[in-house]
Amino acid sequence: MDKKLKTPHIGIDIETLSLRPTACITAISAKTFFFDGTTDDEHSFDCCVDATSCAMYGLTIEQKTVNWWASQSEEAKRYFLDNEALKLKDALEKLAQLYHEVQEDYGCQRILVWVQGSDYDIAVLRNAFRQVFDDDERSIPWPHDCVRDARTYILSNLNFLNLLGFFRGFDPGYNPERPYDILPMRPGWVKHQAGSDVDQMVWNIKCVTDFMLEAFSPAFAAQQ
Repeated sequence: MDKKLKTPHIGIDIETLSLRPTACITAISAKTFFFDGTTDDEHSFDCCVDATSCAMYGLTIEQKTVNWWASQSEEAKRYFLDNEALKLKDALEKLAQLYHEVQEDYGCQRILVWVQGSDYDIAVLRNAFRQVFDDDERSIPWPHDCVRDARTYILSNLNFLNLLGFFRGFDPGYNPERPYDILPMRPGWVKHQAGSDVDQMVWNIKCVTDFMLEAFSPAFAAQQ
């Protein structure tokens, strides 16, 4: 299929050594995806980031986050041992290059960037771009109004579907306290491994989108 007939999105996840917007970045993963759940692996990017290079630009490390990482799974931690780390500037340049390549190859200037939560990954990346590229806001490749929060998309639509009665007959049923439990499990998810977290986010978006399409289908309407 001609790429220019599809609408691409880019999912991004990062790992860090702090919970602050000034956090030291240790991994960046970005994947081009579509709302049918397919991905374009040729337009994807995944790397470890050298923490020392982050510190040189004033990015911060918190001991409590370092301690938290020590308690995470061996599989999540092994990623950092098995992959060579890029300098922060090189990693950010590759991320910006990916965004611009997707713009060019798909003929679409406004590529939506999806993250899990509105107040962290993008804030950390924005600070990193500004620290590395002399406080130049233009170094950030995506327009500020092209950022989308996957968590808001997922939770707001799940709550709406619940109000419609869509989840009647599901076993287990919909629990507002644990909304993600209603989504089918994706095999192989490694929590806190940036690339795997991006895949999980894309999976969740697809599942919710499929629910929404089914909810507005004639077959579901006939059951009401």
